[in-house]
Amino acid sequence: MKTVTLNGIAYEDSSFSQRFARFLTDPWKNYLLPVPLLRRVTQLSRSRLIAESHRAPGSWRSMEIIYENLPPVDFLDRMAVRDNPISMAARNRRKWVVHELTEQMRRLASEPVIHVLGVGAGPGLQVQEAYHAAGLPASRLNAVFVDLDESAFSYGLAKAREFGLEQSVTYLSGDARKIEDLFPQRRF
Repeated sequence: MKTVTLNGIAYEDSSFSQRFARFLTDPWKNYLLPVPLLRRVTQLSRSRLIAESHRAPGSWRSMEIIYENLPPVDFLDRMAVRDNPISMAARNRRKWVVHELTEQMRRLASEPVIHVLGVGAGPGLQVQEAYHAAGLPASRLNAVFVDLDESAFSYGLAKAREFGLEQSVTYLSGDARKIEDLFPQRRF
């Protein structure tokens, strides 16, 4: 894996061999092979990401699998998790978001409580990681995470326990398009 460092953050970048492999395989995957065949072939993979993408594309679980970036279990898993520019971009975006949130929280360090609202946040791990990295006391965070998929909440709460933030986070099931209905009198 090739990295490029910008503003102190090491971002993933495609190596020459990854770009060349995409040059050879992308036309086949994107235009030449029929979708039913690709679906059958990918279902043969042991890849957690591919399985989750078949189950619920773009779910919080698929994002966590991308972020974990574990060693590939097979060729298709490597293509999906390591070589896919979308997966790289997701990991790069997470690094940037955590960095920016950490900086914002440090700027707000003089506030008695830092209120954060995460909409469509899944387990809210970026906020938790950033707050932990900012080194502020857990008692000064009030984070509310809203998501439609309630399965993210127990995972997020378990991670909050690891960071010592269990009492500082709240999870609500809700639709981002109707967020004002959940908090008619609050501002974040």
